Amino acid sequence: MMTRLAQRMLQWLVLRHPDQEPLYGDLLEELDRGRSIRWFWSQVAYATASSASREAWRSKRSTAERWALNLAMTGVLLFASYVTWTLGVLVLTLALSRH
Repeated sequence: MMTRLAQRMLQWLVLRHPDQEPLYGDLLEELDRGRSIRWFWSQVAYATASSASREAWRSKRSTAERWALNLAMTGVLLFASYVTWTLGVLVLTLALSRH
């Protein structure tokens, strides 16, 4: 017998990974045939992880683009920090030289 949590989780997973719907249907059938809830959750976790890794593999380009953007933003922030520090040192030096 399927628990409510299992039913909700499968509904959410089918919405998120519609290509996996037949697999989730098979898991439900096995659960109804008497498989343990522990077995069911381990299979759901495995299916979700393998689906996520397939998606990550397909989106290698977008992953590389995200890394490049993150690297560029890090560079911009480091440069801005350097400029701010340099200006602070300059202002401090000017202020101390006037006294």
